[in-house]
Amino acid sequence: SALTAFLAFRIFQPYAFSANTSVKAGVVFAGYGLVVDRDTLKWDDYKGVDATGKWVLALQGDPDLENPKSPFIEFSSERSKAMFASEKGAAGLVLVAGSKFSEKDNLSSLIFDKNSSRYSIPVIQVTRDVANKILGGKNTVEKLEAEMDSLKKPLNLKTDATVSATVNVTQKETESRNVVAFLPGTDKNLKNEYIVIGGHFDHLGMGGPGSGSRATDTIAVHNGADDNASGVATVIQLAEKFAGEKKNKRSIIFAAFGAEEMGLIGSNAFTAKPPVKTEEMVAMFNFDMVGRLDKATNTLTIGGTQTSKETEELLNKYNNGFSLAFSPEGVGPSDHTSFYLQNLYFVK
Repeated sequence: SALTAFLAFRIFQPYAFSANTSVKAGVVFAGYGLVVDRDTLKWDDYKGVDATGKWVLALQGDPDLENPKSPFIEFSSERSKAMFASEKGAAGLVLVAGSKFSEKDNLSSLIFDKNSSRYSIPVIQVTRDVANKILGGKNTVEKLEAEMDSLKKPLNLKTDATVSATVNVTQKETESRNVVAFLPGTDKNLKNEYIVIGGHFDHLGMGGPGSGSRATDTIAVHNGADDNASGVATVIQLAEKFAGEKKNKRSIIFAAFGAEEMGLIGSNAFTAKPPVKTEEMVAMFNFDMVGRLDKATNTLTIGGTQTSKETEELLNKYNNGFSLAFSPEGVGPSDHTSFYLQNLYFVK
């Protein structure tokens, strides 16, 4: 049977990373759409079925859905499943939520996922009613989900359906800016070394899907005063202090980064085309969410403390009344990551 006349955004819709194209093809069901072969973790939903040139219908989530530490989590995103389908030669991917994944069977919002790359195949989501029509009545999403859950092994099958779909998703672009100031050093030799002091000036507003909030279902004030007007105020105050004293031996670059919440876009742009040579930037200090302090513990969290030999010693030496919580890693959810990946030291 041909299925062609469903209402967009109510019972089917594309993902933002879908290819813009039209596909008319047969359909195979391939479990959770996973291909995993790592040590003792093995799962192949495509084994025994040929997906070449066909739509792949697969469930969202993974076989260990109720486990918050499921070993499948890193493989089960929509993008990962699109990659697996593409590698198997599929013409497109159709995802549907089983009853365990979404009891109400609501389609997820069409949002930008902080990644501008797109796949070469169309990737869409449908409701269970649509998926069950594709499956043809003999099988249903609920039945197949229950069977996989019971057997604890992959399940795939051919269908008699033909699906015709056209995807046309346009990503709307906007412009963001970094605001940068430069203070020359006073030492004739050291002035050719640069310290970067930065923080991001964008914030999440009211949150919600696509905002970057970790609580994607929460529509409420996300306090921009802390995240991250506090960091920007710190950068401005330090700029005023250093400029007034004129005692800095090394040169200092003060930077307010845009679009951090959309994927470190501003700081990535800065490090991709820096105002000075990367090797001349010897340290980066990133201030993010420094507007509130846990008064009960008086704890100040500092990241990247083992990205240079001196950091922890200096912090302990000059600490005045704080309980310091050190995190040694150089990568984290803020702009310091853009610099660390360029082999720069930093303190957050």
